Amino acid sequence: LEKSLQEATKFELKSKTDIMYITNFMERVLSVNEVRSDYRYPIMKDESNNVKLPRISIKKFDGDVLKWQTFYESFVTAVHEKTNLSNIEKFNYLLGYLEGHAYKTVEGLSLTNENYKKALDLLRERYGNTQVIITQHMNELLKIKNVKSDKDVVGLRELYDTLEVHVRSLLSLNVDSKSYSTLLSPIIMERLPQSVKLIISRNLKDKGWDLSELLLTIKNELQARETCSKSGSVTDADLNFSYQPPSGASLLASQ
Repeated sequence: LEKSLQEATKFELKSKTDIMYITNFMERVLSVNEVRSDYRYPIMKDESNNVKLPRISIKKFDGDVLKWQTFYESFVTAVHEKTNLSNIEKFNYLLGYLEGHAYKTVEGLSLTNENYKKALDLLRERYGNTQVIITQHMNELLKIKNVKSDKDVVGLRELYDTLEVHVRSLLSLNVDSKSYSTLLSPIIMERLPQSVKLIISRNLKDKGWDLSELLLTIKNELQARETCSKSGSVTDADLNFSYQPPSGASLLASQ
């Protein structure tokens, strides 16, 4: 019996050792493979409050310069700054994130530590040119479609959201909106229905073509119309705020 107890104790100790070894091994594997094949961060645990953070997706980059900055910043955080990954592993992940013209930019480079830096330099040189990105944002702003009817609340929302995205992106590139306000503001006004332009003109008055004020006015007008549409308290016709002069017959009838 004593011999059996000794063997059981040895087995228990060995089992605990094996479990500890496997646990440490799995932690290392998870640490090395933080960027999985589905291009997501693993769920991370905040040791301070035991809150599990959600996975963050990284979309593949196809060569659209307007998407470069977001892709690059995500890749740097997810892969490039990971000290437990070799440059070959980082290069392998980088290739997995690229497609289309972006992939062709680095296609042909062998999978080596030196070529990882070369691949990043090629991508930054082609897609990270600030002036090219600014020009592309301005081109997209000039392509915004007209909203012909003031009843088209969805169209107004799409117009405003598009404006907001590009203006915010330009701001992140340290491009002050004042530098292109006088160019862009009249173009935006031309894309709006006549009645909305009238309301904006009344609200801006002497503020001139300040882009931030223009966007704020459009936003407020849009939110008011969306609220009316969702409440159901008004009809589509009520959203038309354009002034209609009284007819001669109605003036005579009122006298």
